[in-house]
Amino acid sequence: MSVIIFDLETDSTIRDAPGRTRDEQVRNLQFTVCSLLSIDVEAIKRGDSPDVLVESGKIKSFWRDNQNDIDAMLAEFEKATVIVGYNVFGFDFPVLCRFYKNKQQYHRHLCKSLDLFSRVRDVAGYWPKLDSLLTRNSMPTKTADGLLAIRWFAEGRLDELKRYCESDVLCCAKLALSSEMLVDVPSVGTVIVPGHVFNVQAFLKSMSV
Repeated sequence: MSVIIFDLETDSTIRDAPGRTRDEQVRNLQFTVCSLLSIDVEAIKRGDSPDVLVESGKIKSFWRDNQNDIDAMLAEFEKATVIVGYNVFGFDFPVLCRFYKNKQQYHRHLCKSLDLFSRVRDVAGYWPKLDSLLTRNSMPTKTADGLLAIRWFAEGRLDELKRYCESDVLCCAKLALSSEMLVDVPSVGTVIVPGHVFNVQAFLKSMSV
């Protein structure tokens, strides 16, 4: 059994995608690369530190323009116990939806997913950026940004794009495995969000895994 943490990059911004609403624009985006980090469930339940867990994980990247990659990526999602990401309900999964031939499978994957963004947003009352949370919690931050990732793909700099996407996954994984999170809430100040609100360990317990 494994927990998968994932992230993807796209070839354009939401603003430049076709559609009358933001939701339509997100669904019309095309991903370029998707990176997954797989961590053994038993290691997580054993209580290993986030650094040890991340280092023990196996990371893979999959490309949109390779159908074998897409099939392999969805197979990884299918066999995972939990799927984790940041804003995956509002962004990553809607982008990937078109690649699901079986929409029952798509919703099955949503049902076993943990979205750090939505969990923190709902208790903090605002839309926190991943980089802001990483900085506030003294963790390594993102090495670039989505606009640069779009440019790298257009210029064929695929190795740099892959490294960036994988680094984002590693950053997200450490946050998702933390015992608590410091969040700077506007007009309130620093709030300590306990692990049971957002982390993988609590999510696994809720599933009785």
